[in-house]
Amino acid sequence: MFVSDDSNTIGEIVDENIKYYIHSKNVFIVEIDNRTFLVMKKDISNSFNNEIFMNYGIDNTNQAIEKMLLNRHSYGGVNSFIVDMQGIKNFINASFLDFKDLYIRAILKKIGVLQDNYYLRVGVAGAPNTGTHPGGEVIEEQLVYGKNGGGISNSFSGYLLNEEGYSKGIQLCRDGKMLENRMVYSHTAFLEESKNSRTIYHKVKVNGNLEFMEYVKSFAENIGFEAFAVQAFIEETEEDAIAIKGRVLKRRPQKAFEYLYEATEIGNEKEFKLNPGQQVMIVGTYFKRKDADWYDFTNGREYERKGHYHVHILNDCTEMQHEVFHLRELRVLKNTTIHLLITPIEHIVKITPLTESIGEYKCSVTGKSVETLIEEFM
Repeated sequence: MFVSDDSNTIGEIVDENIKYYIHSKNVFIVEIDNRTFLVMKKDISNSFNNEIFMNYGIDNTNQAIEKMLLNRHSYGGVNSFIVDMQGIKNFINASFLDFKDLYIRAILKKIGVLQDNYYLRVGVAGAPNTGTHPGGEVIEEQLVYGKNGGGISNSFSGYLLNEEGYSKGIQLCRDGKMLENRMVYSHTAFLEESKNSRTIYHKVKVNGNLEFMEYVKSFAENIGFEAFAVQAFIEETEEDAIAIKGRVLKRRPQKAFEYLYEATEIGNEKEFKLNPGQQVMIVGTYFKRKDADWYDFTNGREYERKGHYHVHILNDCTEMQHEVFHLRELRVLKNTTIHLLITPIEHIVKITPLTESIGEYKCSVTGKSVETLIEEFM
């Protein structure tokens, strides 16, 4: 399977104590673990032609990377979806940062989004320092069984030994079990296993210097994908190394930010290059998030306008490279081969923490009403 021999178990969901009610069409209020969340689901209108899937496939191959991709290619059925749990508003307000991954799986199971099927889950998250684990920037890689929300995990986090150094990678687990603690956000795609998977494989040999995230977004839009999940693998083979800019959070925010520079200065952003023979895995998601709070805070910027990606250097990481990190820029040079799996996504689920006050619910972070949150998302 896609996971390694030392994969870790994901705990099954026990949902007897989970309560929810339907607020309106595709909008739910869910109570779990003495916390309340607004859950909104919307559909995306992609404009692709189904014939596109006939043109992008993987032939049987002896190439190691392509063999690995064959195992992933069958995940991407029509019921695949992206989940945005919390996000930038929590970060810039330094409020309600902590949650558990099981909240996400339990909510999806309770409201019926998770079907009795297997899902390859890929994407990005943050994890706190728990004292027994350093946390960090998380690259999520899991196989989740929708029937009970359990599964196996190969998720890694990238943590800093010191604020000015480079990140080190560590599995997000203890004693063979995936840790549930998360912080700030979780933006992941659940790719449904299906004989009619719509995941396409695109292998491109770069003719010139290109920026990876810009290229992927342009490629996806050209074939009609308005929202998508990405898995990519690159191997450095040239003397002129691929240039990367990556960011790792130095420390969790302690107070709300007044200016943009305050939000960026607590991140450790480094530029470095790959070395010959190094392989990297890149996963992420894109849809137009329309985050009103980020738009206001930055005077008009789109949140994650190129997508939200995390990277894991899979081998021979040096002391002068981030090992697991948030991708800010990746310059791919001539003759480099990119192996890209891209899945169209037509269902988005957004989960936001709520607080009840005087008989009504409001956003725990911003104080906005449920109706305002629905209007901003839908």
